Amino acid sequence: MPDPATPPATLPDNARAGRRRAAILALLFFATLINYVDRQVLSILKGPLSDEFGWSEGDFARLVLGFQIAYAIGQAGSGVVLDRIGLRLGFVLFAAAWSCAAASHAFATTLVGFGICRFLLGLTEAANWPAAAKTTGEWFAPKDRAFATGVWNTGSATGAVIAAPLVTWIAIRFATPLPEGGERPNLQLAFVATASLGAVWIVFWWFIYRPRSAMQQAAPPQTPTLPQFRGSAATAAATATATDCADPAISVTRAQLLRRPELWGLFVARFVTDPVWWFFLLWLPGYLSKERGLSLAELGMIAWIPFLFADLGSVLGGTASSWLIRRGVPVLVARKRIMLIAGCLTPFAIVAARTGSVAGVITCGSIAGFAHQWFASSMLTLPADLFRGPVVATCSGLTGLGATLGGILATIATGSWLDAHPGGYGPLFVIAGIGHPLAVVAIYALVRRREPAQSEPQEYS
Repeated sequence: MPDPATPPATLPDNARAGRRRAAILALLFFATLINYVDRQVLSILKGPLSDEFGWSEGDFARLVLGFQIAYAIGQAGSGVVLDRIGLRLGFVLFAAAWSCAAASHAFATTLVGFGICRFLLGLTEAANWPAAAKTTGEWFAPKDRAFATGVWNTGSATGAVIAAPLVTWIAIRFATPLPEGGERPNLQLAFVATASLGAVWIVFWWFIYRPRSAMQQAAPPQTPTLPQFRGSAATAAATATATDCADPAISVTRAQLLRRPELWGLFVARFVTDPVWWFFLLWLPGYLSKERGLSLAELGMIAWIPFLFADLGSVLGGTASSWLIRRGVPVLVARKRIMLIAGCLTPFAIVAARTGSVAGVITCGSIAGFAHQWFASSMLTLPADLFRGPVVATCSGLTGLGATLGGILATIATGSWLDAHPGGYGPLFVIAGIGHPLAVVAIYALVRRREPAQSEPQEYS
């Protein structure tokens, strides 16, 4: 029962804040889901598109490379834009732009045309992660951020889960008959139909999202499920946990941010782990099709399974991290423990190409996907854990730049390797298995709780 001294007018405000927080988290999930559905269409349709336009593995790698170069630019710049113009308008503009870019693939007829479309898509889709990280830091207390991040980050794997059956169903269901017999999958409709999802999301974001007030941002929000009782020792302990006395977040300027070892630890960790996710996302469908002989329909039936397990890893990783923090484990220690577990699981990727069955590939890929998203649930919340104020999206964007640069180098190497060694996927799976253990080393070495130097002003830029 609430304390009678608590003004009744404050109770509806807390309830409304809790409902809005839940709605915003749902919107972050769907934004990430739509983002991934839009980018995944090309790799799912790689087989029929390659047949129709005569693409080689190197050609496909160049399309992916164009996306990733633009993504790197977008990661570096979108965070600064979002910090300056705000999340409400900024997220809408980026979501509208990436939806238009996704739909434009339907009108491309040449490799150059597809390359331009991929570049525009990468440039605009990159904003989703800085925007989601900034929103999480604004609306969730440190003890709840990993769980919230785990929830919205499941949108990435869920998007891949949905994309495979959805895109193949659209392409096959609305296929057009050919004069010589047979049918041509409706590739253009697949691009347009999935891109239209962004327009629906924009309406909900515009009317639901509101920024927290400056006073609310100064104090981490109370979780609605924690009752507030005055004069209780148990309550005092719960309140101390809720406000995270061990919160390591500090205030720095953007110039100081670049000198922080924590930033570079996150940069390196994402540089070596995100290429693993890119590999499974972009090359696994082609591997299953070319090397394991799956048809387009068969691909739609099973290619989504590793990403379903990745969803599970994202939610459970965030839940486990929050569970540790609620039991008194310091924020950074909890995040590192979660990442260490992931580093022990991702080497299952090495076994994937060595197994003799499709079921074995899917099983090993599912374990690696689970581990990656388990890792990411803590990785993606660290910018908000480590820093406060208007540098959070900037930090997230810069670390995302590291992720994309790693992806670019991996894509160049993958395309060149497969052109020179057709079917030589074995070494690629080995590399995918060692990225996360290397990232764990970087995190433990560079991401520690450090106070700003005495000469550094502790204020926002």
